[in-house]
Amino acid sequence: MFADDGVVLSPKQGSKERTASKSSPHSEEKGHQIQYEVPFQAPSVEEEMECLANICECLGSCLSNIKRYLNQLDDDLNMDFVDQALECFQLALTLLSSDPEPNRLKHLVFGSSQNEDFSEQSIISLLLDYIALPSYFRPSALNEFSMDQSAQTEIANEIDQLLNHLKVYALKCLSKLISICSFESRNLYMETLGESVIKSLSKLCAESIVQDHGVEIMLDYLSSSDQIREPSDPSLVGNAIENEELRLAVAECLFFFVVRNEVGRLAVLIQRGIPRFLKCLEQEPNQLIRCYCCAILREFSSSFPEEMLKDNAIQVCVKVLNADPSLEVRALCAELLEVLFKTEPKAFQFVSVPTLCKVLNDRLQKETSRDVLEATCKLLETLFTSNLAGSNDPVLLVHEEFIQKGYWKSFIRVLKQCSPRPASLATRAFRYLLQFAPSDQRLAREVVSHFQSLSILLKACLESTKTNEQKQLSSTNVANKLLKVELSIIMALLFVQSPFSRNQIHNELKAFPLWMSTLRGALLKHLGFAEMDYFSDLKIIDENGRNVIAAFAAKSSLQLNSDILKEIFEAQESENIYFDDTNSTGIANEHDGKINHFILSFALHTTLTVKEPHVTSNISSPSRITKTPSKTPSKTSSRILETEPSYMSSDTSFTPRQKTTNESSFNTSMNSDDSFIQQFGKVLTKHEVIEIEEHSASDSSSFSKKELSNSPKTSLPSPSSARRSSQQALAFTSNSSFENTVFPESLINARSIVSRASVNKALQKKEFDNSVFLCKVFGVWYESHEMKIERQKAQDSFVKAHRMAANTTGLKIIPTGFVNTPDGLVLRYQPNESPQKLTKHWTDEDVKLSDVFTFEVPFDDFTVERVERVHQALARHCKLVKKLLVCCPKSPKNRRTFLMDMNLNIMPKSNQIIEELLLLMKEYGVENIKMPIYLWKGKERKDTSLTQYNILEILEFVKIHIANHCQLPIDNPNVETKV
Repeated sequence: MFADDGVVLSPKQGSKERTASKSSPHSEEKGHQIQYEVPFQAPSVEEEMECLANICECLGSCLSNIKRYLNQLDDDLNMDFVDQALECFQLALTLLSSDPEPNRLKHLVFGSSQNEDFSEQSIISLLLDYIALPSYFRPSALNEFSMDQSAQTEIANEIDQLLNHLKVYALKCLSKLISICSFESRNLYMETLGESVIKSLSKLCAESIVQDHGVEIMLDYLSSSDQIREPSDPSLVGNAIENEELRLAVAECLFFFVVRNEVGRLAVLIQRGIPRFLKCLEQEPNQLIRCYCCAILREFSSSFPEEMLKDNAIQVCVKVLNADPSLEVRALCAELLEVLFKTEPKAFQFVSVPTLCKVLNDRLQKETSRDVLEATCKLLETLFTSNLAGSNDPVLLVHEEFIQKGYWKSFIRVLKQCSPRPASLATRAFRYLLQFAPSDQRLAREVVSHFQSLSILLKACLESTKTNEQKQLSSTNVANKLLKVELSIIMALLFVQSPFSRNQIHNELKAFPLWMSTLRGALLKHLGFAEMDYFSDLKIIDENGRNVIAAFAAKSSLQLNSDILKEIFEAQESENIYFDDTNSTGIANEHDGKINHFILSFALHTTLTVKEPHVTSNISSPSRITKTPSKTPSKTSSRILETEPSYMSSDTSFTPRQKTTNESSFNTSMNSDDSFIQQFGKVLTKHEVIEIEEHSASDSSSFSKKELSNSPKTSLPSPSSARRSSQQALAFTSNSSFENTVFPESLINARSIVSRASVNKALQKKEFDNSVFLCKVFGVWYESHEMKIERQKAQDSFVKAHRMAANTTGLKIIPTGFVNTPDGLVLRYQPNESPQKLTKHWTDEDVKLSDVFTFEVPFDDFTVERVERVHQALARHCKLVKKLLVCCPKSPKNRRTFLMDMNLNIMPKSNQIIEELLLLMKEYGVENIKMPIYLWKGKERKDTSLTQYNILEILEFVKIHIANHCQLPIDNPNVETKV
């Protein structure tokens, strides 16, 4: 750009100077001397302005030559002009973005216009002239099919592609100029220069583009998208692709112009850009262009919502949300609708509520994208809470549509099948629907009566509370906390709004006091996750249309009094008018989150507390459950729960968990003869084993009375006493005769649950053993429960034999001595060489699924490439194990011992096994290895793939087969020596 003597050169002259300097070695040495002797100095603004003027002059000359060729004034197009134009675009882009200081950009780009010197074109005018170049291709060339016409068509196609390439470069340069004049300099120089200087620079940029008709030129390119079809001639495919790239660059430039320039946003609005963007959103085949158009419309929805409504933007967005194949476009449309409904209360007048609700329900039911689900849930949350803005009637239609047509069940589907983030947003939207629903719809009764939805809600409340406290704290994040808080609020709202819900849940769950107390503790604990301000927006209206919060605030004078809540709940049950809305409207508006939190907590505590435990002689449900469902790991109930093996852990990062199965469908309204507990057990205890004590009807009452009389009501029995009572009950059951005893249906169903759950446990145990097979085989410090018992027995028997042989019962065992037994054996007591090894061991509870390396190579697809991919995956897993060992704390010794064993023994030996298999495949051929694999176990073979639990046996069989047929030794080949 600059010569050595400081004279400003044009790009063309600069290139010649560079070529001359390269050809002479003396000039290179001189240049190096100047580079080291003279310090670098930044050019002044005047020098940069002169350089930009030279760039504009070069661009203008190239543009005039290109136009002469397009106007058929010249016969040939000189490609040097195109190369110079591309180089000038790059130079201008580098010069402008080198320093985004606002005053520098103002003098550099807009200095000529401020000095009223119109003899030269500005850089923006030249860029727009390049963008507005006409197309060279003429459709009349397709009318004749001679050889000359086809050759001319190919030439025209190539020229159009070249021109489109120039236009794309010009658009990128213009986008960068808009960006540095509007947004990037704002973040860097807001504090030093002030907002007025930056706004003036942004205004100058927008005015220059508008004066040169830049907005019209770019909008015309987008409007031409509906005229583009797939070309019938194969030679025109490249032209169509280049045209699509050009329109994509136009959409990107308009996105920068609208989003980052306030004046540009207004200019596009005045040029009627919103209808064109909406039309492009419906008809554009390119996904990225539709994304840009939708993002631009979202910006207009927050700034000019009324103009969006006039152009029928809501109906277009609803249509695109329902049918667009792009996930990003659907998510952006949902966000656009959310902004419109949030900023403009009149938006409900421009949409059909049934159509909108149906589309949103379809998204909740069928959508698989997390972003679309989150945007849809936020949109529904806005719809359910918009009645606070004064638009009650249209919003209530949305509530009624979701309740009457059962669309609210779609939230349960998201809660059951999706990850915590969309599930928490869906639960929050469902809470707002329950909170602001019309009282005459009685949504609380419908939710409680729909057993499948209620069971999923209860399961979700207790899902992550199964693990111990350390694991729970490590796996808790914001989404999980939000999910638990919203679920607790939903359950509390169900109990506060409807006395029918309280009585229904209490009567059905009081037969399971431990489960009820665990559920109560979990819900109250989850309410404590949130601050009190989180509950300040709650509005509790019961099914009779009465404001519970206002009634409590009026009677208690903002004091937390439980007696007043009892009176309110009793008045709800008796359906008396307990509050006059006109007396405490001002008081209800002054309450904070403490009162709401207190009301919710009291409703949960009252509903899920056993008031009067009673014992009946008739058995209508399981008499006693010594082990509650595994979804109840509270501190009180954990004392009597048996410790479960690690492969039954509910933590997804730990050992395997059984896949969920489809739940059976239930009727919306429950029959009075059907037991809630019976159906509830079928859903909640799919993966758990319930131990049930059985005894006759006559003896059950006496046994229960005796137990209640011996143990206090307020305390739980200790684990030892619970275990003794369980053994006594089982012994009593085995000694009794049940030949004439008729068991109720609920007890028979409970027995079937036990059998199914035990089978599921066995399958999970087998799957876990298969996953950690190599860890147990190659591990040095692995110790199972059976191994520990055998080691203790062996040690005890040795001590006993030593003392019997030496006849020294009261003496110590001499570590270095030996004893001759009567059987002729010599017993020595030798301590371990390293005392630390006695404390090193790991068990199944210390294994996570992420630690274990598993693989599967089908026998039908058994190739070298497939096994090499397994070997590469094993190498990556070795690095992961090393990182886990470095990050693992020292406090859980068994866990750290397992990772050390993985790093030192298990992973190297596994790597050696894979390398040995690869060596055999490469040395003897894949087919010679596959044949013994198919012969392995013969007809008894059930495995169809090579996995981590059968690779050792298969590899041994293959080596024996090769040794028998090839007359080779069976010893394990050394991988390092063979390679």
